[in-house]
Amino acid sequence: MKKPISFLSGPVMISPKVSKAFAQAAISHRSSKFSKLVGEVQSKLKTITKAKYSTLMMGSGSLANEAIAANLSTLKNEVGLIISNGEFGERLMNQARCHKLKFHSLKKNWGEVFDYNEIAEILLKKKIGWIWLVHCETSTGVMNHLEKILTIANKTNAKVCVDCISSIGIYQIDLSKIYLASASSNKGLESFAGVAIILHNYQPKPSNNIPQYLDIGFYHAKNNIPFTLSSNLVNALNASLKLILQKSKTAKIKKLNDVLANFLKQQKIKIVVSEKVKSCAITTIEFDQAQQSEKLGKFLESQGILVHYQNSYLKERNWLQIAFFSSSIKFSDLEKLKNLILKLKNLNNRYII
Repeated sequence: MKKPISFLSGPVMISPKVSKAFAQAAISHRSSKFSKLVGEVQSKLKTITKAKYSTLMMGSGSLANEAIAANLSTLKNEVGLIISNGEFGERLMNQARCHKLKFHSLKKNWGEVFDYNEIAEILLKKKIGWIWLVHCETSTGVMNHLEKILTIANKTNAKVCVDCISSIGIYQIDLSKIYLASASSNKGLESFAGVAIILHNYQPKPSNNIPQYLDIGFYHAKNNIPFTLSSNLVNALNASLKLILQKSKTAKIKKLNDVLANFLKQQKIKIVVSEKVKSCAITTIEFDQAQQSEKLGKFLESQGILVHYQNSYLKERNWLQIAFFSSSIKFSDLEKLKNLILKLKNLNNRYII
């Protein structure tokens, strides 16, 4: 059976070299060979992100954010600010509440751009110790301005924490000034899901107040491998990071995005977020008539094209997403997607407009 073409934000299409690395025989997480492998991954992550340190955990990007929340809970005398303009910003707030963090919240409509002067005023007036945000809000595709946040936070010495799960591997990001950042082995890093990544620029110390599995200080006290890590997943991640370092894919993704944006404009299909603030890797489109997104998603799936439409927050809004996270996506793949949309439009115009 022919493999489907994936325009999902995850799981993404995997390079044969990464699959080959994953298929190697498993090795003990207590072996010197595995310790060297983890060191290689951390070295590559440092080169890609400029963050001094990284911690690897077995889990998804959500686990990485859980670890950030847990470690923020050790800052007993600091009040934070969490800003949200989409599904994943709201998830940060939910995780913060579960860890009983003290924080103020700034919520905007999904896809709305933040007023950074407003954020600066809150940081100053509320005496904020840390701020937490999503860099690329996957639910809409909007890119929040991390550099502006870092500049604002620097003026009040507030620590910056950021969810970079949908931006690392897509853009060249400088995380040398962040406090904590989250990433995942999937999405832009183009490996198999299962490795949660926490990036940071300080030497953490173990805490007796949070679970050890979420304590990045405990990981570093145990030479970064306190618990079982899958050598298969770490080896695959190492291979994917090597490919990313060999060749930037940003220019190609931007070209793919331009082709898609022009096509959608011609077909009068609404993009939720303005191109000026949208990630080149995620396009969220909106339909007027009930269940249009689901009908289009199912039709494309029947033709071997995978797009996101099944998430509850997408269904509720009649949204569908097309993502360019994998460097394996070809321009011919995008042409096939476009032709299928045109085909469905000709069959039943109501599905599209």
